[in-house]
Amino acid sequence: GAQPRTELRVRFIRREAGGEVVVANAPYTLRVDGVDTSGTTTADGFAEARIPSRARRASIELHPDTEHAHLVDVDIGHLDPVEAETGVLQRLQNLGFLRGVPTSQALAGALEAFQLAHDLEPSGTLTPETSARLREVHDG
Repeated sequence: GAQPRTELRVRFIRREAGGEVVVANAPYTLRVDGVDTSGTTTADGFAEARIPSRARRASIELHPDTEHAHLVDVDIGHLDPVEAETGVLQRLQNLGFLRGVPTSQALAGALEAFQLAHDLEPSGTLTPETSARLREVHDG
């Protein structure tokens, strides 16, 4: 039978003196469970692939076989704790409330949208009630 698959979506952003720039239209090689797949990042900097659901680690090499090659290891399915700002950001992104480069302003707007969608006081700040609801909705 066919192996269950899931979407892997990783965004590449390069920090420069003028700020952050997405790594658009860059060739990459994705390795999952010893199998290589080649692709090109999207115009908004995403590498996207369907991978086995059981996969837990992957690596992506941007600009393979060039002097600009850059290897990134990916922990698939890893989430930081919901008590950490990074864990809140990850969950809001996964649920579609936060898109693009996460800034403090974007985080506040995403939290407020999540709170409104889940009948919580729309403060735009991470309250204990919001944290608990985010864990419940995202983590099951």
